[in-house]
Amino acid sequence: MKFSRSILAALICAAVAVAALVLLLAARREAAESSAALEAARAHAQNLEQQTSALAAENQTLRQQIEAEGLQPAAPPPAARPADPSKLEAVRELAALQTRHEALQLQVTGLQNRLAEMDGALERLNSENRRLGAAEASLKDQLDSTRRVVTATEAELKSKAGRVEQLEASLRRFRDQASGADRRTSQITQSLQQLEDINRRREDTLNALQRRYRDVTDQLRSLALRLDTQRDNPVPLGATDLSRISSAVQSAEDDLRTLTSLNTQARTAIDRLQ
Repeated sequence: MKFSRSILAALICAAVAVAALVLLLAARREAAESSAALEAARAHAQNLEQQTSALAAENQTLRQQIEAEGLQPAAPPPAARPADPSKLEAVRELAALQTRHEALQLQVTGLQNRLAEMDGALERLNSENRRLGAAEASLKDQLDSTRRVVTATEAELKSKAGRVEQLEASLRRFRDQASGADRRTSQITQSLQQLEDINRRREDTLNALQRRYRDVTDQLRSLALRLDTQRDNPVPLGATDLSRISSAVQSAEDDLRTLTSLNTQARTAIDRLQ
């Protein structure tokens, strides 16, 4: 999670840097356009001033010509005699020039005001351009720092990924070992259960063998005592006594064979435990 937040912060910084660069380029383009418009306005204003000066000179010349000819532009012509057409044309031209001069004066004033406004706007744009230039340098530094952080983070993530793969391999190995240990434990448990069953059967067989041994011993002792008491009057041994003794001996031999088989099974179970 820590690495993911670092990468997210780096990406946000990079996006902010790109947006700032776009704004800077737009501001620079607007400043260039404003500078071009300002230069055009200045040229237009200068041209209008030249035209105004020319019109003023022309107006002054016409006034001088009219005054030299003895005309009065402001007074109406005498009603008794018709005015000279050339003089009337000169008066009309003078009036038109005056009107045009006033219009040009108003236009020049408007252009000068606009020029002043554009000068202020250009100054503001230059100030904003300087501020954005400083911000661009700062954002470039931040972007470089962010790239270094991202590079270091990627390297660390690759290292972490390598260690994670090693841990996963170790975990798989431990799981295999645990599975083998579980199988071994199951085998040992089964062998121990078999060994316990064999030991129980061996105990039962030994107890039965001891009982048969005591039975045979008692029968032989009884037979010897009877033979000793009847030494003077010997009596042949009965078939029942011999059969009982022979059966007890046969049963004891069977128990011995069973005990031998159980001992072999016990050794096999012990070998599986090792």
